[in-house]
Amino acid sequence: MEISIKDAAGAARQSERTVRHMAQTGRLPARRIGSRWLINQDDLIARKAAGVGNEQRR
Repeated sequence: MEISIKDAAGAARQSERTVRHMAQTGRLPARRIGSRWLINQDDLIARKAAGVGNEQRR
């Protein structure tokens, strides 16, 4: 199932801006339909389980 940036941000506990940037730069597998980004929920869960994208800025 594909979910929106907003839903993915909530699930990943990241801001929408961060999730959108990750999708735009290819760090998070996503596809764009018009102006909407769709993220595969299974990919997001796998990345979250692996701890990818949870790095903190200093």
